[in-house]
Amino acid sequence: VREAEDGARIGGGEALVANGDSNTLVSSYANGRLRVKLTDDEFGKGVQPSVDVTMESAAETVTGPLVGVVLTGMGKDGAAGIRAISRAGGRTLAESEESATIYGMPKRAAETGAVDDVRAIDGIAAGICEAIREEPR
Repeated sequence: VREAEDGARIGGGEALVANGDSNTLVSSYANGRLRVKLTDDEFGKGVQPSVDVTMESAAETVTGPLVGVVLTGMGKDGAAGIRAISRAGGRTLAESEESATIYGMPKRAAETGAVDDVRAIDGIAAGICEAIREEPR
């Protein structure tokens, strides 16, 4: 796990944390590895970093298994990204109201009707693993 840097590549077993000063786009996908691009463009989202920007770019770029997850947080960021991932055939999860410290983002994601599974925080990792093993839509 490391902070996202412009041009970073990641694959299985790796994770990036969004840089607090920019949006993270998935710019390419090949051989199971992603490349990210950092940008100052807010894309009209009103927040930066925006998980919608990352999820929407992933939905447009990734051709392999894709899972979108929205965890605790305020506002509606993540809802559009969840819809994009669902439309692209990916699986989607949201944190339950019972375990979310702030149920804003997961609630808005669930309200889209595009969330496949809602789980308490301690079940999210298992949900991701199950979603990856499922047949694509």
